[in-house]
Amino acid sequence: MGYLNGYQGLLLGKSIAIPPSVREKTDILYEYGGSPIGNSRVKLTNVKDCVKRGYVKEGEKIIKEGNLNDFGKLLHESWLEKKRLSSSISNSSIDGIYNRAFKNGALGGKLLGAGGGGFFLFYVLYEN
Repeated sequence: MGYLNGYQGLLLGKSIAIPPSVREKTDILYEYGGSPIGNSRVKLTNVKDCVKRGYVKEGEKIIKEGNLNDFGKLLHESWLEKKRLSSSISNSSIDGIYNRAFKNGALGGKLLGAGGGGFFLFYVLYEN
């Protein structure tokens, strides 16, 4: 059972049933410091890691200076770092999509969404 809007949903009785297919994958949440009852710690850990590695300041500087191609390259570096965290970050299908985009002119990309759904965001030069 999942409660919408966290504790407020529990108090108001607003809940959704979590299917077994999702519950069976909670080990992925645990791997990143999260739990089936919330992933705020996962997000905080990722933000702290990005700051520690210098991606936040570097990305901010790149955008302020208008160097968007460098931002695309930073997306690529971030993707490679994320994949190093765990073998469950990606699979051959996801790698195939990313590699095809990269070979066709993408400077970098980011996988958005979770749990077997979502989409890629790629930074691609206009001429490509």
